[in-house]
Amino acid sequence: MFLTKSSYDIVVVGGGPGGSLSAWKAAEQGVDVLMIEKDREIGLPVRCAEAIGADVVHRYLEKDPRWIAHELRGARLFAHSGDCVEFSFDGFGKGGYILERNVFDRELANQAAGAGADIRVSTCATGLAYDQGRLVGVKMNTRGE
Repeated sequence: MFLTKSSYDIVVVGGGPGGSLSAWKAAEQGVDVLMIEKDREIGLPVRCAEAIGADVVHRYLEKDPRWIAHELRGARLFAHSGDCVEFSFDGFGKGGYILERNVFDRELANQAAGAGADIRVSTCATGLAYDQGRLVGVKMNTRGE
């Protein structure tokens, strides 16, 4: 398998925002991290649009127009019944963003790699590896291997 090392302290399965952020923060602490992603490229295909609070994003990243599709100042939520709840972010948090998920996901993965995490795409977790009942690893498939 095309890995630079034969063992890691942590294997993160999935290169979405949660996986990349986990890999990034663990690698920053000096932990040996491998993050695997089943798709050929981080951020593609885009799984969904994403609305997120600006205060959450800014805990980790500076605002970058490349990954912001739209800034939010409020929202309207519609129930199946047709009822609507409308609210404004005025006086509550710092608004939010609709993200360009492909760009945002890649930025988080780049931060993880920059902190020292190894990243492998086209790699699918296929199960867990045990030795005498003790979890010792992750079984994975990279391009048929």
